[in-house]
Parts: sequence; C-alpha cells; structure tokens
Amino acid sequence: MSSYRKFEVGFHSFMLIFAIGLITSALISEGGPAREPLYIILGIGFVLTSTFRLWKPKNR
Repeated sequence: MSSYRKFEVGFHSFMLIFAIGLITSALISEGGPAREPLYIILGIGFVLTSTFRLWKPKNR
C-alpha cells in the first residue's frame, strides 16, 4: 500500500469517526441553540463521503 493510500485511509477513517461523534452529540444534546438538525445533516454528509472514499474501488 502506498503512503498516499495509507494517508487517505487514515484521514477518511478519522473523518468517519468524527462524523459519528458529531451526530451522536447532536442527538444527545440538551437545550442551547437549535442547531442539532444542521449538525446531523453535516454528520451524515461526512459519513457518506468518507464511506464512499474508503470503499470506492481503485482503478489502478
């Protein structure tokens, strides 16, 4: 595995974990500004793009 591929896998794995944490914190938060739907949508976007980039077949 090339060093770029290792970096790509590590970066997208981190983004996936971050997105899951973002969604979880938005779901369990209490009070405060009503930004939870925005954070949930943002987290879902991160999850989808990270998952796609991790499991996208390489054409090399």
